[in-house]
Amino acid sequence: MKIKLASGWDRVSSPEELAIGQDGFTKCRELLNYVVRNKRCKKIGGTEQYSSAKSGVSNFPWVHRSYHKRADGTFRKVVFCFGNGAIYSGNDVTGTLTSRKSGFTPTAVPTHATMQVSGNSVMYVFFGELLTDEVHSYNGNGSYNFIKTSLNEDLGRVIESGIVHLDRMLYVSKKSSTLAMSKTLKPESLEADIIIGQETDSIIKRCVLGAGETLYVFKNQSIWQLYGRTPSTFQFRRITGKYGLATKRGIQAVGSGFIFLNTFDKELYFFGGTESSIRPLTEDNIRLRDIIDPTQLDNACMAFHDGLLRFAFKHTDDSIYQDRELIYAVNEPDAQNLPKWTMSKGSKIFSYST
Repeated sequence: MKIKLASGWDRVSSPEELAIGQDGFTKCRELLNYVVRNKRCKKIGGTEQYSSAKSGVSNFPWVHRSYHKRADGTFRKVVFCFGNGAIYSGNDVTGTLTSRKSGFTPTAVPTHATMQVSGNSVMYVFFGELLTDEVHSYNGNGSYNFIKTSLNEDLGRVIESGIVHLDRMLYVSKKSSTLAMSKTLKPESLEADIIIGQETDSIIKRCVLGAGETLYVFKNQSIWQLYGRTPSTFQFRRITGKYGLATKRGIQAVGSGFIFLNTFDKELYFFGGTESSIRPLTEDNIRLRDIIDPTQLDNACMAFHDGLLRFAFKHTDDSIYQDRELIYAVNEPDAQNLPKWTMSKGSKIFSYST
């Protein structure tokens, strides 16, 4: 029988335990820098440096390709990134980076959310480190000016992320179980605080939107769902207390649900909206908890692009850089409907933008 090495990576089983399926395919005990796709192992494509000039920044933990609709009907497209305490804009033609705003905490790992306000797409950047790292907005202006808000100051808390839902902005505060809710179509005017569960038992890591505009709140020890369409009818109901989100960037929308890094065992899971839909993706063949550096979880990040789920993390064998990725083709699972994982090394990825 011809053995076909195109069923993904299995770092848990010993070589003699790797069974050959009826179709002749088997998993690989070692699989590095190849992706399993179309029943073949293909070399993972390399990357190309954006800027030929040295920026003096060793890593960029936030990159976003921003599309802004202006009040006059025009659109503006620009790449923004953050590194070493400054926001940069990128020029796709010349491949150069220009510093636009500095003075932020260099170790910050920003997030962003965009809301349509008075005809303009306004992007809010949340640095999530110190109270003095105030939330900044960008409205698509051609000079790439970022405007300082007073949201952190008004709340008295550090905003770590935000999400638009029902024409309101919901803000997640650092190490808190409290969501701050803005007024309708007024993201900088705060209306109310909502405590999810108990304030002292756990903290909110991220809010995400699923199918049918369903809002899910991922705490570090539980997952919740919002019911109701107006503040007077809002109810947050707990879906599960058996799983939670380990880090704010450890979640990615894929297909009919989300893939997330679980707090309790540091493994990747699929979540489809109910507790019964949650299933492990790395437990059997990868044992991610054995190789991921638990002290560097906040730097982990995910993306879904070109049919591939990509998860960048720091390996325990690596000294400094976040130099590894777990990758799989989402639409090509194995016979057990599990991912055909592969490992990439040498990428030094700190953020994704698609």
